[in-house]
Amino acid sequence: MLWNACTQGAPTAPEYTRCWVDVRDLAYAHVEALMKPELGGRRYTIAAPGHFTIEQAVNIVRKHFPWVKGEPVEEEEPNMFTIEGEAAAEDLGIHYRLSEDTVIESIGQFRQIQLHENAA
Repeated sequence: MLWNACTQGAPTAPEYTRCWVDVRDLAYAHVEALMKPELGGRRYTIAAPGHFTIEQAVNIVRKHFPWVKGEPVEEEEPNMFTIEGEAAAEDLGIHYRLSEDTVIESIGQFRQIQLHENAA
């Protein structure tokens, strides 16, 4: 979804804000939960602070990757909800990555995959 929205045109605005987490932070949380027996039986929501919209992602990509064509898209204020991920951050020692860093690194990797597939 992220790759398509960023490379194939402006997305339509979502009805709501999406909560997010970098997959590496999620993996870290799983490992830490296994390594801390004192947390046994607890349940956590792993969610980075802040909100994430596809429009934000598109604008990040268009700013950092000159090969992505198009003008910035308007970021409208979506209906917001929040998922609390701070208890997990505190108990498991998670330092959530920034959404901008996650988008930049993901698109960079997706681009490498695309170039590799096109070369094959």
